[in-house]
Parts: sequence; structure tokens; C-alpha cells
Amino acid sequence: MPSARGQTGFQPPARDAERRAFFDLVRRISVLETDGGGGGGGDVDAHIADTTDAHDASAVSFIPTGTIAATNVQAAIVEVATEGVPGPTGPPGPTGPTGATGATGSTGATGSTGPPGPQGDPGPTGATGSTGATGPGVPPGGATDQVLAKNSGTDFDTEWVTPAAGGGASEVEVGTADPIGTNPSAELWFDTDEVAGSGVGVLKARASGAWVNVARMATQVGFTPAATIAATNVQTALEELGGDITLINNAWTTWTPAISGTGWALGNAVVSARYKLLGQRTVACRGRIVFGSSSTFGTGALTLSLPVSGDITTNSIGNIQIVSGSLYFAKCVLTATTALTCYSQTSATGVHGSMVQGAPLTFVNGTRFDWQIVYESLN
Repeated sequence: MPSARGQTGFQPPARDAERRAFFDLVRRISVLETDGGGGGGGDVDAHIADTTDAHDASAVSFIPTGTIAATNVQAAIVEVATEGVPGPTGPPGPTGPTGATGATGSTGATGSTGPPGPQGDPGPTGATGSTGATGPGVPPGGATDQVLAKNSGTDFDTEWVTPAAGGGASEVEVGTADPIGTNPSAELWFDTDEVAGSGVGVLKARASGAWVNVARMATQVGFTPAATIAATNVQTALEELGGDITLINNAWTTWTPAISGTGWALGNAVVSARYKLLGQRTVACRGRIVFGSSSTFGTGALTLSLPVSGDITTNSIGNIQIVSGSLYFAKCVLTATTALTCYSQTSATGVHGSMVQGAPLTFVNGTRFDWQIVYESLN
């Protein structure tokens, strides 16, 4: 059998462990050849020249190493040759079919309760329920002056009864005679004729003992005349005061004033005027005249009539405003019980004189004349 050195085309294995084992084998053979050149060389040569089975590789021991488990050279070489050099990694194989679904696991523990969610929108209003049965109400029957009374503590157990004489009015009496003699429990008495024959009623009361007046007619309450009230009792005083209050609250009343003075005439002028009574003797009046195309303007002093006769001793003075291209101011004075006389400024120094055409202005069609005054009436 040729030696390992003489094998033709033999390639050592590629893996490191197997290569180390192979080269260890070669080293051992080399040692044997090297020793053949020395003192023991003759034995080696004789051993190599011997071609019997005693020289098979299977007779040469081998120490297992790496992935080689053989214990002799023959088996080690066969093991290495059989394994060969590993080829490159092949492409991945196709994905295998999905395996069967595993068994359902056991149910986990219940989690903690989450926070409450937001309040939802109110639901729609429900349908109106049906009308309930009619209640018992007041039972039918009964007669004049009867009252409803309970028969027992049971609900709705009632009946009509006639109250005892005097009923619940035993403490209140009405009439001209003192009720104490016939009704000692009386506490209120309306004496319908306190002063015999007067017809004046008085309300009286008592807890015990004598009656005490608690209210009497206003005509029986004295009043001391004062201010403009001449009454001597409350009733009449209130009536007088009521008249004043009515006058204070009077509404404005319209009236048509007249104008006078030499050459003055309203013609087709537009006139509006109103007055009002304040209290018993105070009069407020105001008016407006818009002169027209047929109005005439004179040389005499312009005067205006009053709605209520005035007291000239009070020297009442009012104001005038005239609009005719420009604005002018003037005065009106109570000079007679039935008329106001108009005055205007006639000079730069403030002197006033009777209002006439041309002083302080020339009146024309469309001139607006406004006035107002508060004065005391004659009566």
C-alpha cells in the first residue's frame, strides 16, 4: 500500500480542526522518515518496504481531535474525506404552511374600573301621560249656611252640617247695642251708630273690660286748618287735598289764542297752544304761531290772549323766541287779566319796547313765533 505521502491528488480538508488532524498525521509520518536517516533508519526503511497488511493505515493509531472521532489513521482519513468541504449556503427554502392555531389561553384577571365617562345629552321629553281620575272634590248636597265637616279621621269622610248658633262669629258683633250683655265673649264690635242718630260707625275692641275705639270714620277725626286746606276734619281735608292732587296730575289742554294790536291779524297762520293747571291757582301755558301768507303785521303793540284769567299783581313774565332767518329773543308780560303784552329789545343798550312790525325784525310769511309763561290765576 503506498504511503500517505505518495497518494496522488489527495487534498487536505478545509476545516481547521480536520486540517490540524490531517497535518498531525503527516507530521507523524515525516518523523518516521526522518528517524530513518538516523540510528533507527534501517527499521523504518524495512518497515516501509514491507508490503503486508501489517502496514495498513488502520494499524496506525490516531488520537481523536476536533470533529474527528476515529482512533486510527485509516478511519480518520475516511472520516475527513467523507465529510468533504462544506459548500456555500443555499437559498432559503419556501415558507412552510401555517401551523394549527394553538389552544386559547386562560382568561386574564379583570382590570380596574375606569373613570366615569362624560354625561350624555338629556333624552327627549316623554309623552304626556293620560289625565288622572277626577278627585273627590266637594261632595254634592248641602244647604244655605251649612258647612263641610269631618266625620272621622279617614280621608274624604265629610258631610254637610249646620253650624251651632253664632258659629265662628261669636267674637265679632255688629249693631248699635253693646253686645257684652248677650255675648260676653265678643272682642270686636262695629258700632254702626256711635252717636245716636248720626249714622257714623266706629270699630271697637276689647280684651277685657271696656271697649276701646280702634277706628272711626274720617269725619270724626279732627283736623286743624293749615296751608291752603280749610277743612276741620280728616275726611274733608283729604277731599280738598285730593282736588289739588287731581289738578297737579291734569293733562295738557289745547286752546286757540287770539292776537290783538293795531294792524295784527292771524289770517291763515298755523296756531297750536296748550295749558295746564298746577295745583289750585298755578297755570302753565305755551304756544306757537307760524304766520301765513294772509297774516298781517301791525304798528300797535302785539298782545296774546290767556287760557285762564291771571292775577296781574304777581307781575308774571314769560319768554318769546322768534325764528325768521335769524333767531330773536323777547319777553311777554301779564299786563291784563286776559292778555299778555309782548316786548322786544329796541336798542343796543338793552332798552325794551312794545313789539311791533320792524322791531326787532320784519315779520313775513313763515315767521315762527314761540312763547311760554307760568302765572297765577285770578281765582
